[in-house]
Order: sequence, then structure tokens, then C-alpha cells
Amino acid sequence: MKKTAIVILCFFISNSFVSAQNSGNLIEGVAFIKKGDYEAAYNSLSKSINEENRLADSYFYRGKSLFLNTKFNDAEDDFIKSLEYGNKESLIYLARCKANQKNEKDAIGYLDKYLKNYPEYSITRIKNDDNFRQIQTSDAWFNFISEIEQNAICEKLENIDYLINNKQYIKAESFSQQAINSFPASISLHLKLAEIYASQGNFQLAQYEASNAFNLEPANIQAILEYSKYAKMNGKYEQAIEKLTELKKIQPEIFDTYILLAETMLASSDASAAEKEIDTYLEYFPGDINALFIKAQIEYALNKKQESLKILNNLINKNTAKAEWFKLRGMVLFNSNAYSFAVSDLSMSLDLIPDDAETNYYLGLSYKKLNNISSACYYLNRAYKYGDNRAFDYISEECK
Repeated sequence: MKKTAIVILCFFISNSFVSAQNSGNLIEGVAFIKKGDYEAAYNSLSKSINEENRLADSYFYRGKSLFLNTKFNDAEDDFIKSLEYGNKESLIYLARCKANQKNEKDAIGYLDKYLKNYPEYSITRIKNDDNFRQIQTSDAWFNFISEIEQNAICEKLENIDYLINNKQYIKAESFSQQAINSFPASISLHLKLAEIYASQGNFQLAQYEASNAFNLEPANIQAILEYSKYAKMNGKYEQAIEKLTELKKIQPEIFDTYILLAETMLASSDASAAEKEIDTYLEYFPGDINALFIKAQIEYALNKKQESLKILNNLINKNTAKAEWFKLRGMVLFNSNAYSFAVSDLSMSLDLIPDDAETNYYLGLSYKKLNNISSACYYLNRAYKYGDNRAFDYISEECK
């Protein structure tokens, strides 16, 4: 019995190792899709299929590469294969394929099956989906949409979105809680309530509500990502890192995982680990400006000021600059003793976001280094007013 268990365990470990090795073509294919290179994506995903690696996902993403390249007939074959292997997300793409082929009956049939599996999918997204526009004038489509709109969960989600978009968070919170009382197993409703709490700055409750969604369906990718995001905001870095690391092992092609992992590890003061995650992401998307900014933050945290400056200079010179870019470059320049340049960048950042406490703090310190005490006191007082308590000692000593 013991020998059999060891053999089974070794077989499992061996298969997991092979699967991890073979995931390279799958990951690469998904990256090519995200970059819009559908031919390259098709080639990588064909290799993944030949390796018999995660066939439900490999066929799904290859179908997606064909679909996005408007090869609807070929895409349909792959989505059917993916569906046979258990990927029900293929149903909506089959509906889109049929709609693009003007096969209204089958398009509605597949869409109906999809919504039976995902009853919380937004009706607005369906209405606004360009793939269905050419079949939206028929009586069959009108009747189908009318039936969907009677779905109580969809209706409640639409109402909650309206309240959130209009920043009516108290009403949205009350409405969501009532909806959850009626539909306690709705993942989307729990995540909406989490979003509402986060919008009000209550990250503890946001994490709690996202955990309710996660507990309903532990394999739900959106629930894992949302839970991890709110855990990070709530300062529960280890909990976020644990969930994200598990997700990365199971589905390494979910690239949002690497970004969120890097941000969480950086927030937890583990900049070296964060650098590995962001570097993995940048291997596939070297021009992603958000990832490059995270990389600049990490380099700054690792005291690699020149590397951070190089990234920030490229970002600011080649793109419409953001307040956070000027802020970080100003902080790097301050810590490089380039105080006049720091004043310039930090002032640019404050022009865009005048009430940022940390920016006011570093601008005040920069003026102090330049012996401009009146300006230093002005910005340090603003920093303290907006919540940066580090400014208090300087104010007590310099601003009498």
C-alpha cells in the first residue's frame, strides 16, 4: 500500500513537472493574443496542442486567435474542441462566430447555453457586443433579450453599476446587501459589494466581501484577483501573495497575476521578489507603460536610482506624463541630491494632484535643502495637513 502511494505521488509530480514545462507555448500564445499578433499566437498554441498541454485552454486560446483574425469557421472548430474538454467559456465565442456568419438561430442557442452557465453575465455587455449587432433587428433576438432582462440578478447588477457610476455608494451598498439576501450564492453581487466598500476606503470589509465570493467558487479567477487586490489594500500582503502564487502555478497565462504580485511584494517591502515578477511580465510585454512604472518603483526601492531614472525619463519623454511619474522621479532626484530638479518634477506632480501628502512632503524637504525656508514650511505644512505626519518634526524645528 505504501509503495503504491509513492508510485502515484511520483507519477503526479512527474506529470505536474511536464505540464509546467509545456506551459511555455500556451503562455507565449496568450501573450501574442494580448499584443495583437494572432498568427504568432496561432503557431504557439498549435505547439501547445501538439504537446497535449491543457487542451481545454489551448484549444480555447487558439480559437480566440482565429476569431480575432476573423477566421470564424476555423475558430468555431477550436471552440467546439475546447467545449468538449470542459471549457464553457467557449459557448459565448461560438455564439459570436455564428452571429458573424449570420446564423441567428445557432448564435442565440449558444448564447442561451452560455447564460445558463453564467447567469450573472451583463445584459449591457451583450447588447453592446459588436459581434451580435447584425442579428439584433430580428424578432427572435428581441424576444431572447426580453427574456434575459427578466433575470433578477442581471437587473440588480445593472442597478448597482448605475449607482456606483454616479458615486452613490451608500445607496449602492444598501441595494447590494438587499440583493445578496435574495441571492446569497451570487459571486458577482459579493464582488460588487466589495468594490463599493473599497470605493469608500473600507478595505477590510472589501477583503471580507471578496472572500465570500472566493469561498463560493475557489477556482474563480476574478474572485481570486479581486480578493488579492483588496487584501493588498488592507495590508494583508501574505494572504494576497499566497492566493496569487497558487493562481500563477495553476494558470501561468493569467498575466494580471504577475502585475498584482509585483505590486503586493513591493508594498510588503520585498522588492527583490517583486522584481522577478515584473521582469517575467516585461519579457512578454516590454512596452507596457504601467509595468515599466512598477519596474521604476522597484528599482528605486532597491536603491538603483540610475536604473529608475532611466525608465522614468523614457516614460515621461515618450508618453503623456502622469502625476505619479513626476512624483517618483522627483523623489529619486531628491535622494540623488539633485534638489533643484526635484523641485521642478515635484511641482509638476502637484499641478496635477495638489493634495498628495507625500509629494508636498518631498517638495518641502527639497526647498529646505535649497535653504528656501519659507517655501519649505509652506509645503511641509500642506503635507502635514494632508496626512503625512513625518512633516511634523521639521515644522516644529524650522517653521516657528
